[in-house]
Formats: sequence, structure tokens, C-alpha cells
Amino acid sequence: MALARQLFVSRYGELLIAVRDSEERVRFLGYNPADVKLVAYVVAAGMAGLAGALFVPAVGIISPALIGIVP
Repeated sequence: MALARQLFVSRYGELLIAVRDSEERVRFLGYNPADVKLVAYVVAAGMAGLAGALFVPAVGIISPALIGIVP
């Protein structure tokens, strides 16, 4: 949570908000919106992976049925 908050108050977080509001304006400012989105996706995937890695020691075992993927 602290990492996510720090991300959004940083300069890059402001760029993410700008991409959300107007990709055309961000492109005009000299940034590539596709690159900004790619980095956001990679950061989100890393945070999800970290959450999964922390979930296993807390529960002791991991299986698809445990998280609701398989009924």
C-alpha cells in the first residue's frame, strides 16, 4: 500500500493521471503513452506477484481451489 501511494504522489504518478485524462496531450508533451501504460502494467504485475508470495507463508499451502479459481 505504501508503495502504491508513493507511486501516485511521485512525478510518474502525475504522468499516469495525465495519460488517464488525455493521451493526446501527453504525447504532445513528449512522452509515449504506450510506454507509460507498459510500466504501470509491469509495476501492477510485480505488486500482485509480491502479494502472492506473501500469501503462501501466511496460509502454508497454495492451490487453485483455495483462491476460488476451481470450484
